[in-house]
Amino acid sequence: MIKNATHSDWLLLGLSVFAISWSAPLIRLAFPIPVLVIVFARLGFAFLIMFFFSWYRKEKTNYSFTRISNSLLILAGLSLGAHFWFWTESLKHTSIIISVVLVTLHPIFVGFGAYFFLKEPFSRSLVFGAAIALLGTLIMTGMDISLQNSLWGNFLALIGGIFFSIFLVVSRAMRKEISTFTYSAIVYGLATLFVGFGFIFSDVQFVTASPSAYWALIGIVVLPQLIGHTTINWTLGIFPAAIVGIAIVCEPIGASLLAVILLDEIPTLFEMVGALIIVSGVYIAIRNRAVVSNDKKMCI
Repeated sequence: MIKNATHSDWLLLGLSVFAISWSAPLIRLAFPIPVLVIVFARLGFAFLIMFFFSWYRKEKTNYSFTRISNSLLILAGLSLGAHFWFWTESLKHTSIIISVVLVTLHPIFVGFGAYFFLKEPFSRSLVFGAAIALLGTLIMTGMDISLQNSLWGNFLALIGGIFFSIFLVVSRAMRKEISTFTYSAIVYGLATLFVGFGFIFSDVQFVTASPSAYWALIGIVVLPQLIGHTTINWTLGIFPAAIVGIAIVCEPIGASLLAVILLDEIPTLFEMVGALIIVSGVYIAIRNRAVVSNDKKMCI
């Protein structure tokens, strides 16, 4: 049992995983609304909420805006925007279970990135877990080698996970100087701006969508973004980041079950076996980091 964590705290951690598990199924239900519109709405509303809380709490910071720190903030915003953009697009081309599992590889990428860029301790379990996850990835996606559309979706999901890893590594360094809501407002705002520029350089065609698609879009903003990610930020003030990371690894399970119920999308045997191996690999890679640290309130 984590010190000072109550049963309510554990329930909140479970609630956060349940809420973010709705992300992929709701995105699929929101199509044919353009991907950029979905991502822009999600990030834009998140920015407004975080900005309000930062202003309401009158958060103060001793952060000094230097050229290097400003560059890191921009990198964090661009990475977060790119993560949502690539991952949301992947759901148009591959199955929900493959997309969610591949993007959930980010704890492994973060482990390697933190070692090379933040000089954090390196563990053998990270390498062992990464090898297991790689095996699971080959099993889960190798059966689609003849399906170019699925391969493209798998690639987009993997790139989305890499961008999210960049965001987390930068956040781990920056959050030591900036409060949670202020940092969230800044990076959400920059990510929204980045996606907004996407409208200028891409041929976004607005199509007529059903009312259910717009309800799904509202659900994306409310459930996975506002409830899910906000609750994750809250639990990071109670649990070590690694504990929260292990909990988030359960997201593919919830997303897959919801996909079966809402979309009649039943995973294949190879997808289920590969996903189980990947989740086990990620768990092994980060379980030894599940110790109390001073970096608990990292913004996700």
